[in-house]
Amino acid sequence: MSFRDQFTKMYDYCHELLTSIAGSTIKVTTTPYQGTEADLKNPDAMICRHFHRVYVYFKGCSDSFFKCRPIIGLDGVSLRAIMVEC
Repeated sequence: MSFRDQFTKMYDYCHELLTSIAGSTIKVTTTPYQGTEADLKNPDAMICRHFHRVYVYFKGCSDSFFKCRPIIGLDGVSLRAIMVEC
């Protein structure tokens, strides 16, 4: 499979995530083409953007995180060390 085919599948995958998981956010960034004018005139030159990064935000993960109860965790080892020093 060529890089161009894989690149288009990335957009298909992101579109499928957006349609199946409501409220999610997906951003795909690419690097612009960095060639010369001679490359643009050459019909055999590969002129395409390159994948840079993808950001995926699932609405369900965010909702469940904010529904967690706040807790305070204490480590018994550090409490014992404080009591010995006092």
